[in-house]
Amino acid sequence: MLGSLGQRVGSRATLEAWTEVVLEDDASTAKSDRPDGLILLETGRKHWSALVEAKIGNAEIGEEQLKHYLQQAKKHKVDAVLTITNQFVAMPSHHPVKVPKTLLKGVELFHWSWMYAVTQATLLLESGEISSPDQRFLLEEVLRYLGHESSGISRFDSMNREWCQWPSEMTHQRSTKLTHP
Repeated sequence: MLGSLGQRVGSRATLEAWTEVVLEDDASTAKSDRPDGLILLETGRKHWSALVEAKIGNAEIGEEQLKHYLQQAKKHKVDAVLTITNQFVAMPSHHPVKVPKTLLKGVELFHWSWMYAVTQATLLLESGEISSPDQRFLLEEVLRYLGHESSGISRFDSMNREWCQWPSEMTHQRSTKLTHP
């Protein structure tokens, strides 16, 4: 998945993930303004890091909260901010929240939908590349949790109104094609 963010992870890489991080000098920050996590990737001489903010259900990342995280990342020399929500985007570099480009100098901004994460995990399981029974079991359990309705993860199952409005001539052609094979 980190490959979708432009990060190559080889066999010698070290990956660490931390939850509810408190950055230095930010101890007084309200809990609601703390990122949900921090990813640290070390590949030889290269170090890469990202603050992570995740939302479930209908919750979306607000522009002000995102601006705050981008400022924190810049201040603490974190390379990127990664958000995860039910909002769908075509590519991780296309973020659903627009922020001023000045905030993106020196900090990258990425977004994954929860369904992207579920899809990637499912493909990994089906590929047979996981040799450790423990890792396979853990990933299966994560997928089982994410698949449950109480997780707050929703599938992309409807299109915007604009996609559903057919011109009258297309409606006739469409219904003709569907009823007359």
